Amino acid sequence: MRCTLALVLCALTLSAQSLDDTIRDDLHKLMSQASLDEGSRTLPSEAASKERLQGLETELTAFIERWSARAGELKHGRFTLARALTFAGRPAEAVPHFRAFLKGAPEGAEAEDAELALGTALLDARDVSAAIHTLAEFVKRRTTSAQLPVANHYLGVAHWQNGEHERALELLVLAWKTAGESPIRADAGIKRLEILRDLGRIEEAKELLAELKAKQPEAPWVLAVAEQLDWIGRAAPEFVDVLAFLQGEATTLAALKGRVVVLNFFADRYEACQEELEFLQALADKEADVAFIGLTKHYRPYEKLAAAAQDSGLREFLKQHGVRFPVLVARGFENLKNYGVRGIPCTVIVGKDGRVAHLQVGGTRKSPRQRLDFEAALKRIKARD
Repeated sequence: MRCTLALVLCALTLSAQSLDDTIRDDLHKLMSQASLDEGSRTLPSEAASKERLQGLETELTAFIERWSARAGELKHGRFTLARALTFAGRPAEAVPHFRAFLKGAPEGAEAEDAELALGTALLDARDVSAAIHTLAEFVKRRTTSAQLPVANHYLGVAHWQNGEHERALELLVLAWKTAGESPIRADAGIKRLEILRDLGRIEEAKELLAELKAKQPEAPWVLAVAEQLDWIGRAAPEFVDVLAFLQGEATTLAALKGRVVVLNFFADRYEACQEELEFLQALADKEADVAFIGLTKHYRPYEKLAAAAQDSGLREFLKQHGVRFPVLVARGFENLKNYGVRGIPCTVIVGKDGRVAHLQVGGTRKSPRQRLDFEAALKRIKARD
C-alpha cells in the first residue's frame, strides 16, 4: 500500500514538473516569435509590424486561456502564467498566480524574481498600498540582492503614486546611486526629473539634468527631457496657420494674457487623446477662470475627405466625448513644431505672463497621480501674481 501511494505521489510530482516545463517552453517559443529576425538586414514595414503584434496578442490570449484552465495542476508554472498575464497587460490577474507560486516556493531559485514581479504587478494594477508593502519587504529582507536598485526604483514610484513625493525622491536617488550601468539608473533619473518638474522645482531639475548630461550627453532620453525643461519660462508661441475655431470664438494668446491658459494638442483618432480631452473638460468645469483650448489639424487627406467634412466629424467627435471648450483647427503642423511637440497628447500650461509654466508630455489616463499632480500644478500657477 505504501509503495503504491509513493508511486502515485511520484507520478503526480513528475506530471506537475512536466507541465511546468511545457508551459515555460510554450511561453519561450511565443516570445521568440515577437523578436526580429537577427539575420534580417531590413526592418519590417509598419503593416508587417502591426500584423505581427496582432498575431502575438491573439496567441498570447489563447496561451493564457489554455493554461489558466490548468492553473491548479501547475507548481512552478504559476510563475510563468503570471508573467504571461503581465506581458498581456493584465497585472491584476497575474497577482494571485505570483502569490501562489511564492507560497509554494518562498525560498526557491526564482522567488526573488517573483517577489519583485509581484510588487510591480501590484503597482501596475494600482494596488499601491500592497505594492509598497511587498517592495518594502523585498528591500528589507534582500539586502544583498543585485536587484535592490530595481526594487528601490519601483518602491519610489509607488510612493510617488501614493502622493509621498519626498520619500519617492529619496528612494529614486538611492536607486540612481546604486544601479551602476543598469538601465534602471536612467529610469530613476527620468522619474526624478519628472517629479521635480511637476512640483515646479525647475532649478533643482536643471541641476540634476546637468549631472545626467555630464554622464550621458548624447542619450536620447536626456536630450528629450532637456528640451522639455528648456520650454519652461519661454514666451508661449502665438497660434499660427489657423484654419478654423470650433466651439467658440477665435482668439489669440495675446488676447488671453492675464489669464492662465491650458493648451492640449490632440488627434481625434487616438484613444489616449480622447480620454485626455475628457479629463481636461472635467477640469475646465471646475476652473472657470482658466482658458482651455484644444489644438488639432485635419489628419485625413483632402482628396479623401474634404475640410468641411472633417470639421463636421470633429464637431461630432467633441460632442461624443463631452468636450465643450474651444478647439483650434490648423492647416498643418506648425503649432506642434513651434511648441516642440513630439508626441500627442501633449498639454501645456501658459501662465498669466504669457510664458510656458508647465508641460504634461503624453496621456495621463493610466496614472491618477499624474492627473492629481497636473491639477496641483495648475492651482500653483493660478496662484502666482
